[in-house]
Amino acid sequence: MVGSNRLSSRIVFLYIPLALFTIFLLFPFYWMLIISLKPNSLLLNTRVNPLYLTEFTLRHYRYLFENTDFPRWAWNTAVVTFGATLLSLTCSILMGYAL
Repeated sequence: MVGSNRLSSRIVFLYIPLALFTIFLLFPFYWMLIISLKPNSLLLNTRVNPLYLTEFTLRHYRYLFENTDFPRWAWNTAVVTFGATLLSLTCSILMGYAL
């Protein structure tokens, strides 16, 4: 009896808040995906539920890859990130050795 009570209290006080917190953290990514797949006519339409798709389009992604320099922007971001990480790691190793 004590074991089942302990399990149910663990579910209530640990797993349910963790699940709610996970949903709270992942919701912006879900929202970005849903908005990016909606056609322009539904983006500001208040008569449809904004939390799920009623129509689906890849027009925004096609525009992103065909009419902008997005691959170059992504490459520049990757180069800067890699360089900053390498510089930070090198400095940290040298400073750690001095200690």
